[in-house]
Amino acid sequence: MTGTKVVTGQLHRVQRGRGKGFASEPPVTPARRPARVAVMLALARQIQRAIDRGKLADQAEAARRLGLTRARVTQPLDLTLLAPEIQEQLLGLEFLDAARTPSERTYRGIDRSHPWPQQRAGFEKLSVRLLRSTHHAPIAAIPTLDRGASAPEERNRLRMHKNDRRA
Repeated sequence: MTGTKVVTGQLHRVQRGRGKGFASEPPVTPARRPARVAVMLALARQIQRAIDRGKLADQAEAARRLGLTRARVTQPLDLTLLAPEIQEQLLGLEFLDAARTPSERTYRGIDRSHPWPQQRAGFEKLSVRLLRSTHHAPIAAIPTLDRGASAPEERNRLRMHKNDRRA
């Protein structure tokens, strides 16, 4: 009896660790969570508040208590020197995946010593650059842009805006 069996239904490809297989149930969509830069900025704000209130003497004490180097504590604390609107945008970022979510290091390039209007301009330039790069594709992960437009529409809008400034 070597008859063929026909099975009807749906199979969903799933990955568990390094192994791949099939399951009858669709994979669970991952929970939404904040981007790492948002978490680090929130931590930096808490550290700065603790220093301002006198609960911590300085950044060195914060580093000792957290088990980090002073340099590593300084990096997210520098983000607190950005314009409030930029901080708000960073706090609203969500994690997509490691390859497509901009990291904290990406935002360190915004010069914190400049006045807030110049910081905003630098932030917009960075947002445009992230939009154009291939590994930061989704618009949802890039702050301050029109989230209702598709990627090509947004690129065209940004090009037109750039050309208007040159004229």
